Amino acid sequence: MSTGYDFATFETTDPGITTDALDDYGLAPGRPVVERLLAVMRLPPLAKVSGITEHEAYGWAFDVHYDGARIWCMLQRSDAWLLITVIRPSMVDRLRGLDFTGQHREVGGLLDAALRSTGIVEDLRWYSRPEFLARGR
Repeated sequence: MSTGYDFATFETTDPGITTDALDDYGLAPGRPVVERLLAVMRLPPLAKVSGITEHEAYGWAFDVHYDGARIWCMLQRSDAWLLITVIRPSMVDRLRGLDFTGQHREVGGLLDAALRSTGIVEDLRWYSRPEFLARGR
């Protein structure tokens, strides 16, 4: 089920943030964006964020653990910056039929507020999965 916080596109205004395919060290662009996002993100009690990891040489990923849910987030450069968020339930959670849509929506709202408060994000737009996939047609 889509929460409306599945995909976000935006641009950054900080000229120090490269959008090149790889930086001078051969790393994907965007880590400074994720670091700034997580630095300003206001998490509720008992929520936590994993460390930032490079995702297959083209993006940066982290997990937000909130109220029993694990929300995987990945930032990559496409035509614009693209932030993808996905609910990643454990096998046990799937077998129990747990629904983390509410937690995904809440984490999406936290990400939205954090992106807007970084001071470097403009033209932020969120899409549900169907809306985002329809853009490619």
